[in-house]
Amino acid sequence: TSNIFYRRSLFLSVSGFDETLSYPASHGFAVEGADTDLAWRLIERGAKKLFIEDALIYHEVQKQGVDAWLIEPWRLYIVPALIKLHPRLRQKMLVGQFFFYRNSLYYYILSILVIVLLVVSPHILLWTPVALLAIAFIKTRSISPITLFRELVKITLNTIRNYIMITALLYGSIRFRTMVL
Repeated sequence: TSNIFYRRSLFLSVSGFDETLSYPASHGFAVEGADTDLAWRLIERGAKKLFIEDALIYHEVQKQGVDAWLIEPWRLYIVPALIKLHPRLRQKMLVGQFFFYRNSLYYYILSILVIVLLVVSPHILLWTPVALLAIAFIKTRSISPITLFRELVKITLNTIRNYIMITALLYGSIRFRTMVL
């Protein structure tokens, strides 16, 4: 659990980890919700939380390539299962009680906009590179081709990563029958 310690008696009082919330590694990443579930089962039973500011925790850091960084959000498909088991998490973890990531709404709106444009006026989508270049300029305030290119790559990769996250959350919402966007 990285940085959580439990008294043995507390751990055993709730039968420890629920291993049904642990899934085999996908793309090299374990899909794990048992640690969050354990914490919330204890919180819901009134266990006291104590934050020790001076605690020093060492945690393994794994270097990721771009491909691993892009696919890593797939693990979030477990979030709807946790929300279903612990409804109070909806207020604590989600924006507007449905959105896992504050900017997700923009990606949903963008998807709807693209679909509408494909149906109504697909030629407008030819302006996409110009719009992306304008966004890169606004973000960097630079006209340097190298700077703009780097920003375009960042925008593209972040967009792909966010759609992987959204897909994972939609998949988890269907699988666990609890809506998280």
